[in-house]
Amino acid sequence: MPPASPTPLKFAVSIDGIVVAAQNAVGGLVKADVSTMFSGAGGPPKRQISSFAYTNLAFQLGLDVGTPILNWINAALKGAPVTKSGTLVELDVQNRAKSYLDFTNAAIADFVVPGFDGSSKTPNTFTLETAISTSTFRAGDNAPVQPSIKSKPFLPSYFRLNIDGLPTTRVRVIAPISFRRTTGGIAPTDLVVTFSSTDVGPWRAWVDDFIVKGNNGQGREKQGSIEVMAPNLSDVLATLTMRQIGIRELVPLDHTSALPGHRASMYFEFGQLSYP
Repeated sequence: MPPASPTPLKFAVSIDGIVVAAQNAVGGLVKADVSTMFSGAGGPPKRQISSFAYTNLAFQLGLDVGTPILNWINAALKGAPVTKSGTLVELDVQNRAKSYLDFTNAAIADFVVPGFDGSSKTPNTFTLETAISTSTFRAGDNAPVQPSIKSKPFLPSYFRLNIDGLPTTRVRVIAPISFRRTTGGIAPTDLVVTFSSTDVGPWRAWVDDFIVKGNNGQGREKQGSIEVMAPNLSDVLATLTMRQIGIRELVPLDHTSALPGHRASMYFEFGQLSYP
């Protein structure tokens, strides 16, 4: 029997007065750089702290992230980032405060939308990583904390992909997407999907037109979305809208498989997260 999965560590994050349930927070603590100097006369080096900074603070969020965090994420994804200050609270099993970490001027460094897989039953969470200016640790006081946003994980098997003019109902897998900050700003990783070979014809036609024939200007890029669905597969729980999608690769997978398919890799320019 495989070992049981570890219980996620419980946290709550407070932004603009809204407290949201979170899991598995790491980082956000001070870390020093040390300089090393050698004397010309030999002997051991002299070492001392030369500077310090704070490590990135990262935590996992369920489906509902709350309005302040949603606006914070979407501003960064659209290229107009803002900073937020707040408090991360570590909780015990009874939702009492074990410790507090107050942080200031946090800028989003990475936002990860987890992958989707029609055959998976492992719950999904978003991952939010922030670059903070400062943090202050405070001991817990066992005060009860009741997040106003419960933010529960969601199942990766309930999803719907939409891309203009393409058959997507037989898409089986969507790889995770990371919106990572670079020196120039936040850029998403590729949208990578695996789908049944039954639908490959229109995808091949897009590759031929968009890549080979060079019809790949802004006006020929597509728009699309990933919808997180309820188990009834009718109600939309959340939507990641993706703008200016272009295909860059289409490859066949192992045709000896019981489910032969193709994998398409696509770039896109930016995304926005929304709720109905």
